[in-house]
Amino acid sequence: MSKLQTERQAAGDYRLDVKDFGPIARASIELRPLTVLIGPSNTGKSYLAILIYALHRCFAGRGAGTFQASRRMLDLVGWDSDSLTPSPSLEKNLQEWLSMAFQTDTLPPIPAEVMSQVLSVLEQAEGPDKALNEEIGRCFGVDHLSILSRQSGSPTRTRSSTKIKLDIPWRTNVGKTRYELQLKKSGVELSGKLGDIKDLATEIARFPDLDGPSSLMLKTMKSLRTQDRIETSDLSSLFTRLVEVLLRLLLIPLRRPAYYLPADRTGFMNSHRVVVDTLVQGATTARLPPPSLDDAPLLSGVLADFLSQLLAMGLKQVFAPPKSSDLTERMEKSILGGAVRLETGTGYPHFAYRPTGWRDDLPLMRASSMVSELAPVVLYLRYLVRPGDVLIIEEPESHLHPAMQAVFARELARLARSGIRVVVTTHSEWLLDQFANLVRLSGLPEDERKEFPGADAALRPEQFGAWLFKPKQRPKGSVVEEIRVDPDAGGLLTDYSDIAEQLYNEWVGIGNRVTESGK
Repeated sequence: MSKLQTERQAAGDYRLDVKDFGPIARASIELRPLTVLIGPSNTGKSYLAILIYALHRCFAGRGAGTFQASRRMLDLVGWDSDSLTPSPSLEKNLQEWLSMAFQTDTLPPIPAEVMSQVLSVLEQAEGPDKALNEEIGRCFGVDHLSILSRQSGSPTRTRSSTKIKLDIPWRTNVGKTRYELQLKKSGVELSGKLGDIKDLATEIARFPDLDGPSSLMLKTMKSLRTQDRIETSDLSSLFTRLVEVLLRLLLIPLRRPAYYLPADRTGFMNSHRVVVDTLVQGATTARLPPPSLDDAPLLSGVLADFLSQLLAMGLKQVFAPPKSSDLTERMEKSILGGAVRLETGTGYPHFAYRPTGWRDDLPLMRASSMVSELAPVVLYLRYLVRPGDVLIIEEPESHLHPAMQAVFARELARLARSGIRVVVTTHSEWLLDQFANLVRLSGLPEDERKEFPGADAALRPEQFGAWLFKPKQRPKGSVVEEIRVDPDAGGLLTDYSDIAEQLYNEWVGIGNRVTESGK
């Protein structure tokens, strides 16, 4: 991998600090190409995973990956570009910048005063409070975000003030953007701070293929070349475009579209049509009073998105049939022993499974639980997820034999190597052991890896991150700590070995008692 590719990959990493959020007392994690959240149940793994999803949903928005997404970002930070009236000095600097652009095919350096004005716009913005409030609440399925704040262990069970901090690097070893959020009863309160932006202007040219910010700026500037007179409105539009481009660079990691596969995906795969048909029937039945929603369970945003994305796959199958993928074909061959299929003959997506060698499909609900568990992963990779996107999978080991868990762990590593950023929550020791082996394998030269399984799935240490959620009594809640691959002890050090030792000692104690009773 080249130095530039490494920097681009690092541009997707960011740090997320959380305090008093759900069951979490304190957490600090870094999102890497493959990020693993480990720990006992009810310690906050899903809370953190859903928060990551909500942040990406908010900042990526619809049309993520296109220039229009950055216009939505301007709305998020509360800046009205139509109200911009350049000062005389700013006009002069913009004019000079244009003159330089007319004489070159590369983007000229941005004048210091122009960059100062950009900084002023971004730092004085109101912040995406409303959008974040709505998206976090929607994803968790709550009306008030204060519900998500950690409760103290006191008899009064008072709620703490949840704090969330995002550190977003512009690229390796260069400044970063910091956002700090607080969840209160009134909703999200957000503040932002930019780092030293003296090198930020050069980032436009450094990432020419990242949605083309450099070419977009040049295109905007050179479109003015043919005009006899540059009006103030033209300069305002140029400044707007510059703010858009720089904002996109500042938020590169969060602009990645995210997809969430919930832990109960098997049930939804087998019953999604019944759920959707019921909702449609309830919405179209005439002359019937609306059902009471007081006691009706509501779908969280992650489940609602999962259902809607299953429906969207049917449209993609009709209008843009997917091309074959080595990743999905290998997963079907090595784990599923057959192909996951999607048919839309009735206008509604129908999911089926065809075992290798069979001539007919098997309804997905008649297939093994392993097949229905992994079918969504194959379908999402085939129809929705692309390199650069974030794929969050809860408990990928569900319904998989330990041998298949090890194979699937290698497939997840291959996804991360292909450019898809993977986040998983897990309880599986076999999954963790396989990840550790793949990290350890990267220490060998490539020509010496071939004798080991997953030679093409090895992960460098900086590509992998594992965080352990440890329950604490003081403070009441979980504390999240990074655990690293230990070459001496072997693997990732969790509390699994303590549990194994406890069970072994229990076995020995029972055996001793059985022996004594036999006497």
